[in-house]
Amino acid sequence: MLEVRFEVDITFRCNLSCALCDRLIGKLPISESDLNLDDLSLAAERLKEAEIRVSRVKVTGGEPLVHPDVKEICHTIRELWPSYKSDGVFIIICTNGILRRPRIRGVSVSTSPLPKKHVPFTLSPLDMGISPVGNGYERMCRVQKLCGMSFDVFGFNFCPYAGIIGRILGIDTYSPTPVVHGDKRICQHCIYSVPTGKRWKIQQKALAGEIKFPSPTFREGLERNQKHPTHWKKFRER
Repeated sequence: MLEVRFEVDITFRCNLSCALCDRLIGKLPISESDLNLDDLSLAAERLKEAEIRVSRVKVTGGEPLVHPDVKEICHTIRELWPSYKSDGVFIIICTNGILRRPRIRGVSVSTSPLPKKHVPFTLSPLDMGISPVGNGYERMCRVQKLCGMSFDVFGFNFCPYAGIIGRILGIDTYSPTPVVHGDKRICQHCIYSVPTGKRWKIQQKALAGEIKFPSPTFREGLERNQKHPTHWKKFRER
């Protein structure tokens, strides 16, 4: 029996337009991105079939509080998603703090300070001559350890950034069943596959204008999406 953390992006809509958004909501908008209760119920069945227990769920987006059913979604996850805890999965909602914080039994709410301190995300290690070291696909990276696997309107993925990078590169790593292992095609272009100290220095140099971003791989992918947007099948179509 495997126990993991999850990040559930219940919508990719947002009430902000942050320049360094790590979901690229402004550059790669997604239509009809709201999860519904049936999606969450079916996901619970898939988790049980895969013998996966969920230790914690971070409910986010986008801005999760713009979803009209955020309370019902949290209740569905707590009641249906498999957990070792008798009172259900521990849930934390991550919000930008603009909308009124909801009070949901057994659910914590974390508010990021405004303006949110985003850092450059569109930096491919390969573009900077950094060879893959296995983080993310041979062993868990920092994001997989802290945030865990992911689930959104397109299905399951091995981390919260896999779907975003995949859309840019045209690589679909989504699945109708839980995805446990990473994918080198994605991880080698993810800045979070780089050890924390080294990653922080790269991102600070990018903010200071010493490193240009988006790096070539991301820039080419974003330009391609402007002409030919990437479209994935939704969870229930897979």
